[in-house]
Amino acid sequence: MKKILIKMFFFFMNTLYLLMKLRPVTKQVTLVSRESDEESLDFAMLRQELEKSYGYKVVILSKKLEKSPVGLMPYVLHMLRQMWEFAVSKVVVTDTYCIMISNLKHKSDLHIVQIWHAVSAIKKFGYQTIGKKDGAEEDLAKLMNMHRKYDYVISASEATDRFFSEAFDIDSEKLVRQGLPRIDYIRNVDEQNTQEILREYPNLIEEKRKIILYVPTMRKGRGVPLEKLFREFKEDEYVFIVKLHPLDDCTAKIEKSNVIYDDKFISYDFLNLADCVVSDYSSFSVEASLTEKELYFYLYDYEEYQESTGLNIDFMKESISPYVAEDGKQLAKIIAKEYNLDLMYKFRNKYVDNSLTDVTEKLGEFIDCI
Repeated sequence: MKKILIKMFFFFMNTLYLLMKLRPVTKQVTLVSRESDEESLDFAMLRQELEKSYGYKVVILSKKLEKSPVGLMPYVLHMLRQMWEFAVSKVVVTDTYCIMISNLKHKSDLHIVQIWHAVSAIKKFGYQTIGKKDGAEEDLAKLMNMHRKYDYVISASEATDRFFSEAFDIDSEKLVRQGLPRIDYIRNVDEQNTQEILREYPNLIEEKRKIILYVPTMRKGRGVPLEKLFREFKEDEYVFIVKLHPLDDCTAKIEKSNVIYDDKFISYDFLNLADCVVSDYSSFSVEASLTEKELYFYLYDYEEYQESTGLNIDFMKESISPYVAEDGKQLAKIIAKEYNLDLMYKFRNKYVDNSLTDVTEKLGEFIDCI
């Protein structure tokens, strides 16, 4: 019955879309995401470039999909808005799976670009996770045409090509060697943002302790055991800035004098202040490698995560492996030692091998030339 209802829904939406497609294509690019209700950093930077340099009308359609009966109806209305904008767009750019992109019969001259919402793909996703505990169901993926209709997929490196090809189930010919606009943001420090952080957290101004930026990924239904980490670091030697995943509602915050939980700024803004970065399976680790900061990995659930989700990048086998720890005590010992930045650069150059300058400009030029 569920299959029949879904097929009837898509038939109805495609019938409506036929009427919407009678309208002529305009000089419009539509940016679509269900990662957040807010315009993302990548979308904001790309929008500004397309508007300023090429005169496009850019429409932002960002809305999280709430999988409850109450949340579904507003999202159906949002789908209708997506269809309306797709019908007149030259290009549609998405950073997630979009139901309407993958299930509508689009005009032949509409080009769809998938930029994904991370520079790399450390953990498996999409078609890579079918059959995994935290992955997609094969029947549902087929029914929902998961990750179909893409003409181009942005990939930051040759090493990442395979991950995206498998995850999106696409031919390698569709992969385009480009970076995300956020690379420009990360590599061009905004001192104004730094000053705003210091006004919010004035204790950081004359901080003599080592500042650790901790950015863990979200575990489905599981919190991050912060106490096991914090207890291994002396409060008079280290300060933690913790950036939990926006969707993490399982982690219990441990209040300590040397711990700051921030939800006012984006993680990249703290890179200028941090002495080192600790992450795990989050692509933030690859993004943080674009700076000169020491990079560490705290993989306390390594075996469990391999089983439930799976990894594309096994840090234990990378050049960065000397900076991997499976418990807090080991991590504290590693951080106390001298750091070899060359190992981090080797890791970075493997997973971001495209140009690291004028990335937003080059992506805008690519979209305009499609």
